[in-house]
Amino acid sequence: MQEEISINAYELDKLRYGENPHQKAKLYKISEPSLSAFDYNQLSGKALSFNNLVDTESAYSCVEQFSRPSCVIVKHANPCGAACADNLEQAYNYAYKTDPTSAFGG
Repeated sequence: MQEEISINAYELDKLRYGENPHQKAKLYKISEPSLSAFDYNQLSGKALSFNNLVDTESAYSCVEQFSRPSCVIVKHANPCGAACADNLEQAYNYAYKTDPTSAFGG
């Protein structure tokens, strides 16, 4: 017997593109069953793409492992810079210096 599940979701945003630039994509929020939310506020720049959200999730899953102020820079779902410091600005500067070329656009 196959198990069946149902979800209720609503569209949050249209993304700039999917995994590849020729693909369309949207971001949905699942309202039922209750899951942890992925909330974000975009402050500037182009509309986000699917890849931007994958990179964000990857960075968050890395940085949440540290207890000190930390920064992880991710490009194409791979960490390319990581650092801990006394404050977030310093952590970002250290992480950026590990690979400024890959950090571009991250």
